[in-house]
Amino acid sequence: MKSKNSSEFKASLVTPLIDVKSHRRVECLWFFDLPVSPSEIWPFMADTSRMNRDLGLPAWNESTVNGEMHVESVSLGRLQKWIEKPWIWLEPTEIQNHRVFSQGWMTEQRGVFKIYPTSSGCRVAVYFQWGFKSVFSQALFQLASNVLKNKFSVFFDHTVQKIKLISHSKKQSSLETVQNSSDASVQTPSRVDQISQEFIVEKKWNDSKRKMFTYFLSEDELSLDRVHPKQVASKMNLSVSQFLFEARDLLNKGFLYLTWDVICPHCRGAVASEKYLSAISNQNKCEACEIEFALDQEESVEVVFKLTDKLRAIQLQQYCAAEPAKKRHIKLCQIVSAAQTRSFSLHLPEGRYRLRGAGFSDMLFTVDKASDVIELVWDSASEIEKIQNINSDFLLTIHNNSNVESEIILEETWWLKDKLLPGEILSMPQFRDLFSTDYLGSGVKLYLGQQVLLFTDIVGSTPLYKDLGDAKAFEAVRRHYEKIERLVLEDKGVLVKFIGDAVMAAYLDLADAVRSSVRIQKEFSDSDEPIKIRVSLNHGPVLCANLNVGLDYFGATVNTAAKIQKWGGAHQIVMTQEIWEQTKSAIEDEILKVETHYDEKLDLNLVVLSV
Repeated sequence: MKSKNSSEFKASLVTPLIDVKSHRRVECLWFFDLPVSPSEIWPFMADTSRMNRDLGLPAWNESTVNGEMHVESVSLGRLQKWIEKPWIWLEPTEIQNHRVFSQGWMTEQRGVFKIYPTSSGCRVAVYFQWGFKSVFSQALFQLASNVLKNKFSVFFDHTVQKIKLISHSKKQSSLETVQNSSDASVQTPSRVDQISQEFIVEKKWNDSKRKMFTYFLSEDELSLDRVHPKQVASKMNLSVSQFLFEARDLLNKGFLYLTWDVICPHCRGAVASEKYLSAISNQNKCEACEIEFALDQEESVEVVFKLTDKLRAIQLQQYCAAEPAKKRHIKLCQIVSAAQTRSFSLHLPEGRYRLRGAGFSDMLFTVDKASDVIELVWDSASEIEKIQNINSDFLLTIHNNSNVESEIILEETWWLKDKLLPGEILSMPQFRDLFSTDYLGSGVKLYLGQQVLLFTDIVGSTPLYKDLGDAKAFEAVRRHYEKIERLVLEDKGVLVKFIGDAVMAAYLDLADAVRSSVRIQKEFSDSDEPIKIRVSLNHGPVLCANLNVGLDYFGATVNTAAKIQKWGGAHQIVMTQEIWEQTKSAIEDEILKVETHYDEKLDLNLVVLSV
């Protein structure tokens, strides 16, 4: 619906105006008609750091004190200090912010951006409201507001051109495609050629590295503070594994370094960023969300790359504090007052979502465009019984029956698909040796995510030593370790540890692990091979801790992988029925016999394969 005038716009505001009685107030409301859709303009407006920089607004410093964001900046030659209240937004139609000043020209500021669909694109309403301490500051900002309006006009003109360029080149419009105001891009080709010489002599230069260095040298600095490997790999049309394979060389040469970022489970912001595992703490606190959490929670740590000065010195500056662009998984962030009911018309892509808020039970729901359900009601007084299916277009109604206001969050639950988790690095052969001397602190248990665990064990080790003698048996066992380690690494796994006559390995991919188990058995299938082994496989979430062997994996998944081994004998592989069903098409031609068993203690259906 198109907003035609200022009175209609102000009537739609939920937040109150600054009190005229106690403050000198200036209001500005501007409308911009654009030939692009709300969903196309939204990523550029949600990324208010870039928008503020492009508008020529000053950079600032921020800190969190007692759960509130405190900000300092200089405006028109005078220091400004304020508290940045939590932003509210509804993708892709609305953004609001609120500042309360303790020092500077103003006492208070509110900003509202609304995007209305029109027949030719969209209309953007930009509204500011300032409360001033003096008549002079009021008059000064009334003059400055005209300049600001012109800057917004230029910003929207440039943004429309960017969107058209993206559309023309058939690229996806996203927060990261805001390219690129950096002067570094002018010198990029020659700089890339210069860097390539370091890799050419070692025969390690290729097109993938050229893409990576071109991106790192030409991309906007605001995109390079924290390099998320999965997101950047997608932009370069590289697979994640290929990007990480090449990144290993960049780490070795000192162009990149890696950090372990501790992530708040609520806001998904980084509360700590450390170069070494040994520096991260088990108990962490997010000041903004006022919660404490441990690292054994799901997705509590993310692996991020950062540029060194050898590659490019990044002069990172803050232009915005709490913008939607920094929380892309959150589609709605709104305040519902005590004893208030609010409704929102939503359009969401298919997927899994979560509603959460203080005083409410979390609600999980699935968006399915085939669903007939077009209304979702969330009540603070009700317990949520089951996951609901809802249409892509639906009405969300929220009843806050409590006596306090609540910040309501609607977020995607699959946000982590773009995050690189610790287990994905620690279980990659090319990265494992980087952490050979690193360790986790005492009591720290790190969640690694989904892993495939493989155990091997020598069958009949006691007779082996008796028949061969200690010296020959020891040498045979040593060679057996070397063979297994070679095969594990060839199949993209990592060796976690040796346990007596047993070996424990980990893989990220189920197919790699199953293929490896067959190859390992075939390696020891010759009749003249003195060592016979059994293998077991299990898949599931794993924790990591620092034990006497260094970084060790543990948890229910690990225990089960070890326990089911008893069902197997020489030349056999034991796995769960689930793993077999998912992978049998790839290996069944190499299997001589298939047996099924049920483990009552573990309540598991097992498959035993003879190779």
